[in-house]
Amino acid sequence: MKQRLRIALAFAVACTMLFTASAGYGEGGSIPLYEVLPQKLNDASYIMEHGMDGVTLEMTPSEDGTVLNGYDNDYSLTLDSQTGWFDYNRPNTYPHIVGYEWIAPAEEAQLTSEPGLYTPEEAAEIGLQFLQDVMGMDTSRLYVLEIVAGEADKERSCVHRIEYAYRVDDMRVGWWWADKVSNFPMTLSILLWVTDSGVDEAYGRAVSFAPCVEVARADILAQDAIADLAQSSTLPELMYLPIEQDEKEVLRPAWVVLVDMGTPHEYDAFTGEELLNGWDALPQ
Repeated sequence: MKQRLRIALAFAVACTMLFTASAGYGEGGSIPLYEVLPQKLNDASYIMEHGMDGVTLEMTPSEDGTVLNGYDNDYSLTLDSQTGWFDYNRPNTYPHIVGYEWIAPAEEAQLTSEPGLYTPEEAAEIGLQFLQDVMGMDTSRLYVLEIVAGEADKERSCVHRIEYAYRVDDMRVGWWWADKVSNFPMTLSILLWVTDSGVDEAYGRAVSFAPCVEVARADILAQDAIADLAQSSTLPELMYLPIEQDEKEVLRPAWVVLVDMGTPHEYDAFTGEELLNGWDALPQ
C-alpha cells in the first residue's frame, strides 16, 4: 500500500484556526487580494551546471522569447518566464515507483532491498534545498503538501515523490487543476522526485504574491454559515484561490471543503455562492 504522510491535514487545521482567530469574521480591518507573479529563476546555464552534472543543453526560445526549451536524451529543461513554470529532468537514478505500480523489467532490475539514505522528512528538505540552490527559487511560502515513499516497506525509501504547495498569511493557496482559468492553466504547486542521488525530476510554478486590493474582513462569511450550506462532515477551510481578473491572475478568499476523492467544493467567501465546476469565475 502507498505510504502517505499527510502533513497537509495538520497544516489545514492549523491554518483554519489561525485565520479564524486573527480574522474575526464581522470585525474591522481588511485582508489583501494578491496578484500572482512569476519568480525569476537562475539562468539555464547555472541550472545545468549545478543540477545536471554539467550537461549542456541547447536552449531554444519560443517566438515571444518567454519560454526556453532544451532537450538531450534523458536530460531536459523548460523555463517559462511569463508563468513561472519550470520542468527539470535528468536520467532517473532509481525507478520512480509508488507502492506496487507496474514498472518495466529493466527498472525492476534496478530495485534493491537495501535501505535508502533518507527519511521522508529528510527527502522533503533536500527537495527544498534543490529549489533554492539549483533553481534559485524563494521557497519561503512553500509547505509540504504530500510525501509518498516509493518503497513503503522500508523505513528509508530509495525514492520519494514530494508535492509542495503555497500558503499566504496563514491561508493555503489552492493547488488543484485550474482548468477554468483560461490564461493560467497550470497549478500553483511543485512536484519533485527525490532519490538517493538527489532530485531526478522537478516541475511546477515558481511564483510570488504581491498585494493588490484590500477587502473588508467583515464581509467574509462565517465558517458555520458555509458549513450549513455544504452539508459536509468536513469543516470548510478559508483558502486563497487563483482566478483570472482583468487579465491578471489574482488570489481571492474562498471557503473550500476538501474531500478525499474528487474536486474540492468551493464557495465564494463573500456571497456563499458555490463555484460549479471547481474553477468557474468567482463573482466580481
